[in-house]
Formats: sequence, structure tokens, C-alpha cells
Amino acid sequence: MFGRIKNYCLLYSVFLRNCLQAQMEYRVNFLFSILAEGGWVCSHLLYLMVLYTSDISIGDIGRDSLYLFVGTYLVITGIYMSMFFTNFYNIPEYLRTGQLDLFITKPLSLQFIVTLRYVDFGYPITDFIVGIVLIVIGWGKMGIPISTVNILGFLGFIILGAVWVYVLQLLPALLSFWTVKVSGVYSIGYAVHDMNKMPRAVYGKLIQRIGTFIYPLFPMANYGTLFVTGKLTVVELIWGILGPVIFFAATKALWNVAVRKYVSASG
Repeated sequence: MFGRIKNYCLLYSVFLRNCLQAQMEYRVNFLFSILAEGGWVCSHLLYLMVLYTSDISIGDIGRDSLYLFVGTYLVITGIYMSMFFTNFYNIPEYLRTGQLDLFITKPLSLQFIVTLRYVDFGYPITDFIVGIVLIVIGWGKMGIPISTVNILGFLGFIILGAVWVYVLQLLPALLSFWTVKVSGVYSIGYAVHDMNKMPRAVYGKLIQRIGTFIYPLFPMANYGTLFVTGKLTVVELIWGILGPVIFFAATKALWNVAVRKYVSASG
């Protein structure tokens, strides 16, 4: 098992190197990718500035914690844009053109090569830089102790948030095995993902329960902040750890069902 993990890590490093080399061949396009994402980030900073200067509080969440919420959201969005967005967006095209046939013949996991083949280095740069800066500012303003437990817990929930975003954004792509065209579903998925730019507490109790346990989008960006501020309950802590594992296993099973339904372009 450890040998297979090592081999996949080596293969992923090859993906990283190839993608970086390919993107550096078109440096103007790389620069415009950074600028485009920078405009999107500026729109989030604008709303953060408005909320912060209005001196509002959401339940027991003070305005200083908004830095942590928005910063975490930007970091996880950066992970999504870097590692998953291009791969998920390409899945319907693989099915339409029959390119999936070529991936099936490869001696490795089909899900691995299809969902992790491409890495974007341009779009996430702004997300990561601004997100980390906001997290540091929020951490300092709230006086959160810099302890091993807090740092490891926060980073752990960032990683688990990446698993959540992988699972939830892959689901629309899997529908393409039955419908091929899923651009409308993608748009809905992106819009729902944007709900994380605000703390979970702004939504009603019903929406919170749905967004936590049924379509769990809130844990990906909220649980890290709630953990370091001491507002994460025991139930939420357990769900935050086990939930990504359960949903990943379910998505893996759904992927296997979808692949069995696949009919190649040649029939």
C-alpha cells in the first residue's frame, strides 16, 4: 500500500512539473489569470470592508472573526481552483469526445488521473496570498493563542475542507455520465459554494442543518475558525472528521457506478 502511495505521489509530482512548464510557455495568459482572479478577490474584500466598518456582529461572532472566515474561504477556493476546477470541468468533454477511452487504458486509477491530472498555478495565487494574510490578521485581532493544538487543528480542517470541496464539486461532473451536458448544474454548484463567503450563523437553522449534514458545504470553511475560537461542538468536531471520509467513500462508489454506465465514443 505504501509503495502504491509513493508511486502516485511521484506521478503527481510529474503532473505538477508538466503543468507548470506548459503554463510558463504562455506567460501573458498566466499573468491575466492572476489578474482575473485578483478582481474576484477584490470584490470579496470590498464586502468584507463594508461589513467590518459597519461594526455588525452575527450572533456570538464578532466582526474580527470575519477575517478568519473570509481568509479560510479564499484558501479553500484557491485549492479548488488549483487542483480540481480544470479537471472537473473537462470531464464532460472527455465523455463527448471519447478521450476517456485513453485514460481507461492507463495502468492506474481512472479517478486519480481524471480528477487530478491538471494543476493551475495562476488562478489560485491571489486566493492563497490574500487568504493567508486575512487569516493572520484575524488570528491576531482575536488574540487566539498560537498553540500546537490550534495550528494543527486549523490546518487539519483546511485539509478536510479540501476533501469536502473535492466531493461536492465532483458530484455535478458525475452527472455528465448520464446527461453529458451539465453546465447548468456547474453554475448552481459554484453559486452554492459561494455561500461559504459568509459565516454559517447568518443563515437560518434549517439552512444550517442542510448545509452541514445533507449537502455539507459549511464545514469546509467554517469549522477551522469555529475550532480555534472554541465554538465547535463535540458533535460538529466528530462530523468534521468523519464526514469527509464518509462522503468520499460514497462519491468513490458513485464514480464506479458512473464508469460502469460509460459507453465509449466507438461504442
